[in-house]
Amino acid sequence: MNKWRLAVWVGLVGMFMLGCGKKAVVHKYYVIELPDLPLHRELQKPMRPEAVCEILPVTISSAFAGRRIAIREKNYEISYFVYHQWASPPAEIMTSLVEKFMLNAAIFGEVSGEAWRSLPDYRIKGYVHQLEVRKEKGKFVAHLHMDLFLIDTEKRQAVVQYSFDRYQPLARKDLDEFAGAISTMLKQGLSDFSKKIRAYFKRLELPQSVGETITPESR
Repeated sequence: MNKWRLAVWVGLVGMFMLGCGKKAVVHKYYVIELPDLPLHRELQKPMRPEAVCEILPVTISSAFAGRRIAIREKNYEISYFVYHQWASPPAEIMTSLVEKFMLNAAIFGEVSGEAWRSLPDYRIKGYVHQLEVRKEKGKFVAHLHMDLFLIDTEKRQAVVQYSFDRYQPLARKDLDEFAGAISTMLKQGLSDFSKKIRAYFKRLELPQSVGETITPESR
C-alpha cells in the first residue's frame, strides 16, 4: 500500500512539473484605427450641408472576411494565423471607420451607417479585394486593395470611384505593426477618395455650356 501511494504521489508531482514547464497559449487581437484624424467638421461648414449620405456596409472578399488574419506565402496559396485575430469582423471595422472618416470630412450635412426612412441623396459603398500579410523574401508586407464608390441615388449610378492597391513593407514580423500599416493605408485611401468627391462637387458648381454634362469621377 505504501509503495502504491508513493507511485501515485510521484506521478502527480511529475504531471504538475510538466504542466508548469508549458507556456500558456495567448490569443492576440488587433484593431484597425484612423491615426491622427483632423477635425475638419468642427472647423468648417460641410461642403454640401443639404445633402444626406448613407454609408453602406463594406463588403470583403470571403477569403479575408473572417477574424483570423490571412497570410500569403505563395501567389495562389493563403493560410491563417491561429492565435492572431482581428478584434471584430473586419467588415464591421471598415464600415465604422468609413462612416467616422466621412462624418469628419465636412462634405455632407448628414452622414450615417443607419438606413434612412427616406431615400438619401448619396450612398458610399466599399469593397475590399485583399486584406492580408504577404511574406516576401522572408519579410512581412502589409497589403490592402480596396474600391470606394459614391453613388448618386437619383441618377442610380456611381459618380465617384476610387481604387487603391497598396503595399507596406514591415520592419519586423509583427502583426501589431501590420495592423498599424493597414490603418495608415486605409486613412490615406479615404483621404484620396474624399478629395475626388470634393473635386466632383466643385465641377457641379461651375457654369456649364449648353448640352454639357458632368461625367463621373473614376480611377
